[in-house]
Amino acid sequence: MVWAEISSVLDATQNAVLITFGKAFDFIFGLEWALGGSELTWTAIGILVIVLLFA
Repeated sequence: MVWAEISSVLDATQNAVLITFGKAFDFIFGLEWALGGSELTWTAIGILVIVLLFA
């Protein structure tokens, strides 16, 4: 019973993290498109920002 509850909490947490990452990437790629930057540059900046936010 306890394991089922822990499992469901972990699933919910994982989903929240995936959604957050998805929104962050959408935001970064939107910025990249708006500013006309190089894709690799903005991807690198985006990954750095995400790592800093979640560290």
